[in-house]
Amino acid sequence: MNIDKLILKLLNKSNSLEEFETLEAWKQESESNIALLELLNMKSDETEYTKYNVKNAWNKVSARLGFINFSKSLKWILASAAFIAIIISLYYFNGQSKSLPVFQSDEKVNHFVLQDNSEVWLNNNSLLAHLEDFEISRMVSLEGEAFFEIEHNTANPFIIELNNNEFIKVIGTSFKLVNDASNFDLILYTGKLELHALNRIINLEQGDRITRVNGSYVKLKDRDFNASSWKTDELLFDNTSFPDVIKDLENHFHINIQINDEINYANCSLYAKYKNQSLDSILEELVKIWNMKFSNTSEGIMIDYLSCQ
Repeated sequence: MNIDKLILKLLNKSNSLEEFETLEAWKQESESNIALLELLNMKSDETEYTKYNVKNAWNKVSARLGFINFSKSLKWILASAAFIAIIISLYYFNGQSKSLPVFQSDEKVNHFVLQDNSEVWLNNNSLLAHLEDFEISRMVSLEGEAFFEIEHNTANPFIIELNNNEFIKVIGTSFKLVNDASNFDLILYTGKLELHALNRIINLEQGDRITRVNGSYVKLKDRDFNASSWKTDELLFDNTSFPDVIKDLENHFHINIQINDEINYANCSLYAKYKNQSLDSILEELVKIWNMKFSNTSEGIMIDYLSCQ
């Protein structure tokens, strides 16, 4: 039974019913236990513990002081508790209240330089947040899609927290990551990294890709030339089938493209490279290559006809 953690959860008002019952039983063991809880509750009323991370503060304090020995005299317990409450308050007002950087993209790709000189490109409507001061721990969270170029630092690895207590550990490398409620996709371009998930560690090397399928992680070799086209603004097609060309255009330009059901595109493939070109200019080239006809609709674009020899 880890009483110190239960007490911290009590101060932060996050105990479960079972944990409250455990604390109540421990409290009845001695008068000193009752006195300690009363003192800590009094301190928690004076200081707004719910506004900051008590667990982090406790970890910082306990690393310097060691855990409280509850078998000592009541006088020592009360003195220790008062001192800990003061130190926690100091950490809050002098450190924990410091705002941490948050980076957010709008309707276009945005480039940011982080505190450690690492670089990140956020795809539209994505958010990256620091979870710690980088001098303490290079820890961030991502909602959306991003391309990372991480500064090498063996002593302080770069950590990306994911969902369900999973995380990515990076020393120094470049990679693309999609992480949101419905999608996970990780492609490693240079270096090495570790995916800590499902109680195991998956090592990735250059060219590896991991996606999440039905709650499981599938590792394969990356064959998608255009997975990061939104960052490079370059589209490469190497004997690419017509459906895959359409899919890449949709992802790159964030537009819905529909295909007439009567079209036969079985023999349609594309060899081409487009750099910094608009969708209109690419469609005009496809008109010439495939004798393609298309129309604009309220939902996006409709491919009405094409002929592939």
